Amino acid sequence: MRLSSKLLPAAGLFLLTACVSHPPPSTRQAPADLPGQRADGSVLLPNQWSLRPVGKQVVLGDFPVNIAVHPENRFVAVLHSGHGRHEIAVVDVPAAKVIGEFPVDETFYGLEFSHDGKELYCSGASDEVVHAFTFKGGYLTEPKVFKVRDEKERGIPAGIALSGDAKRLFVANVWGQRISQVDLDGAARVTEIALGATNAPARPTPTPGATEEETAAALKRAQAAEEAI
Repeated sequence: MRLSSKLLPAAGLFLLTACVSHPPPSTRQAPADLPGQRADGSVLLPNQWSLRPVGKQVVLGDFPVNIAVHPENRFVAVLHSGHGRHEIAVVDVPAAKVIGEFPVDETFYGLEFSHDGKELYCSGASDEVVHAFTFKGGYLTEPKVFKVRDEKERGIPAGIALSGDAKRLFVANVWGQRISQVDLDGAARVTEIALGATNAPARPTPTPGATEEETAAALKRAQAAEEAI
């Protein structure tokens, strides 16, 4: 039996319509909703909670661990101790912007301004040092290093506090259950204060470059402290 030539166009149109009217289901997926800041100012947390902080937000670097407020309240220094570059970022608070980023070889938590705001100190972690900078107008200059101990003798300087007379730094060490007293005068003597059941001060470790007279004086101070307990 022959099909009429008039039926062929109609059959072809029917097949084309059938193919177009039933498209396969789409396999495209919606983009992932990743944590972070949103255009409306909110912040999406990893647990999918949403926060809307009051005030302005300033974008910082990797893993800020501590903030020190300058005595005049205009600037804050922010210490970064993450996987990225370790640094101190200085933020102009009224302008809500970072005005300077100052690299540090290695840091861990300790950060403090001097009482007059002219100096900034930060801990040097496994380098076993304390870094000091001159602070002026939001910028850090004239870096100095106070050596707490030899790198092979692990202590890991962390939190720091400046004495009321601004002549000494007290450095809390992560290891060794001790606090290091660092004199900020020219000799930069270091005295170790042990933490334990009696809180008895330990004998001072020799400071690199110290004279015999300075070492003997440090031992005498430690003996007097032991007798006073």
